[in-house]
Amino acid sequence: MLNLKNHIWTVCAAILCSLIVYSTPSIADDYYRWVDSQGVVHYGSRPPKGVKAEKIKAYGGTAAAPKTTSSNNTPSQGKKTLSKQEKQERQQLIAQRQEVCKQERDRLRTLQTPGRRIRMEQDDGSTRFLTPQEVADQVSESQEFLSQSCQ
Repeated sequence: MLNLKNHIWTVCAAILCSLIVYSTPSIADDYYRWVDSQGVVHYGSRPPKGVKAEKIKAYGGTAAAPKTTSSNNTPSQGKKTLSKQEKQERQQLIAQRQEVCKQERDRLRTLQTPGRRIRMEQDDGSTRFLTPQEVADQVSESQEFLSQSCQ
C-alpha cells in the first residue's frame, strides 16, 4: 500500500512539473520597457506607437543586454529616462550610503583618539577592552572601508 502511495505522489509531481513547464511558453518572448509621459515605467510585449522602448529578450529567466529602440524600430539616442520613483530610490540609496560613510568616519575618529580605551561587546553579551594591536587593526579596517566605499 505504501509503495502505491509513493507511486501516486511521483506521478502527481511529474504532472505538476510538466504543467508548470508547458504553461509558460512566453518565457523567451520579446518584452519591452518604456516610460510614459508621467514618468511611470511599463513592461509589455507591445509598446505603444511613437514611444521609445527598450527591447528585452528573456532566455529562461535571464535577460540579454537591453537594446534601446523606438516602437517604429528606429534606434534611439541611448538616453535613459528615469521615473520619479527610480530617482527617489536612487536618492535614498545615496543618502543611506552617505550616512554609513559618516558613521564610519566617526568610528575612525573615535578609534584614533589618543589615550582612549575602546570597549567592545562580545558575542556572549560581555564587554572587554581592545588591546592596542586590536585598535590598530580596527583603524586599518575602517580606513580601508572608507577608501573603497566613501570617495
